[in-house]
Amino acid sequence: MNESKIRVGIIGTGAVTQMGHIPAFKSVSKAELIALCDEDGEKLKLLAKKHKIPKPYTDYEKIVADKAIDALVIATPNYLHLPMIKAACSAQKHILCEKPLARTSEEALKICDVVNRTKVKFMLGLNNRFRPDVQILKKFIDGELGRIFYAKTGWLQREDFPERSSWKNLLASSGGGALLNLGIHLLDEALWLLGCRKVKSVVGSAHFLTKKREVEDSAIALLNMEDDITLTIEVSWTLLFDKDFTYFNVFGNNGSALLNPLKIYKRMQGEIVNVTPSVDASKNAFKLSFNLQAEHFVESIRRGKTPIFRAEEGLEMAKIIDAIYKSARKKKEIKID
Repeated sequence: MNESKIRVGIIGTGAVTQMGHIPAFKSVSKAELIALCDEDGEKLKLLAKKHKIPKPYTDYEKIVADKAIDALVIATPNYLHLPMIKAACSAQKHILCEKPLARTSEEALKICDVVNRTKVKFMLGLNNRFRPDVQILKKFIDGELGRIFYAKTGWLQREDFPERSSWKNLLASSGGGALLNLGIHLLDEALWLLGCRKVKSVVGSAHFLTKKREVEDSAIALLNMEDDITLTIEVSWTLLFDKDFTYFNVFGNNGSALLNPLKIYKRMQGEIVNVTPSVDASKNAFKLSFNLQAEHFVESIRRGKTPIFRAEEGLEMAKIIDAIYKSARKKKEIKID
């Protein structure tokens, strides 16, 4: 095992970097955050100074070429993932790439091919699996709720949610809208909680309510899974609610559960009983999930182990999302090989 610190650089200075990755890698004792990259020089300078990051770069090729760096976090627009991953792999840098892996399954396959030709550790950034409430729910689903037959999940945001980056509004740069950029978290969380069962077919619909976007504002999908499990997903950037919210509900023949907040119910001696354990469901859970994700990534490098999220999982989710988009266009069920 490598006893020295893993030296990390981050490419991209958006909200997920500022709220998640920078404080997370600062919290990991076996990591040292030494470099930060963004084409916005003024923003970069301010953040590097604020967080005492010694090496600011405005050119991603230069941060990739820095031989002092062991690992890179790629937290950039979707269309930049493939070229940046190629460059990082060529430079033998370990990679933590923000979701989604790619804009399409074809692009995701290219990333898998590039990663698998190298010996670098690659991890997809999906922090929800590290949340304490999600970890607890996983244990209950695996053993105490009986045969799971239905789950539903959603992430619904208000119409007046702060303006999104312009690249997210364009199909060429983003690859998709609410389904790809919000739904990927929900899909990963649901598939993992449900035991990574195969999705056999999908039915989807997409809605374009804002003319200034080329991508969908809202989407709904029904997924038919192995073992007769049905999963529904709903996402939106533009619904008329009083606040944003996200949820996950799961139903088995011996119990049910939901997230945000976590509640678990079981059938016990003919009665429905609340068996929810105590768990931190505050904003600290968000911070903790990023901290644990960063620690897992660093320890995977130090111990030479495969990280929990492989590029192939990103590819499988890309295939599912592609199928949902195809179903929405053709208005019919799409089977997944």
